[in-house]
Amino acid sequence: GRILPEFENLDGRINAKYVNSPETPLFHKSKILFGLDKAKKYITTENMVVVVEGQVDVILSHQIAVKHVVGVSGTALTEEQLLLLKRYAERGFSSFIIFKMVSCRFL
Repeated sequence: GRILPEFENLDGRINAKYVNSPETPLFHKSKILFGLDKAKKYITTENMVVVVEGQVDVILSHQIAVKHVVGVSGTALTEEQLLLLKRYAERGFSSFIIFKMVSCRFL
C-alpha cells in the first residue's frame, strides 16, 4: 500500500483517511464480520481464523489465497464476534492478540 497525504479542511482541521459508518438499526458492526460468508468453510478446514482490521485486508488476503480471514468493520473485536467465530474454529489470530475459542477469553 501507499501512505496517503493528510488533507486540511478550509477551517484548518485535518480530514480522516477513513470515515467509519455508524451503527444503525439494520447494521450492527459489533455483531458482524466482513467476509465470513466466504471464509467459513476455509476456517473450518484450517480450524483457525485470522481476524484483520478492515475490509480491504480481507479482500487482499483472499486474492492471494489466504482464505480463512475475516475483518472487523471499524470496531474492536467483540465477545459476540468471538462467539460467532467459535462455531467454526478453536484458534484465532489477529494483529492485536492470539485467542483460543474454547472459552472465548483472550489469552
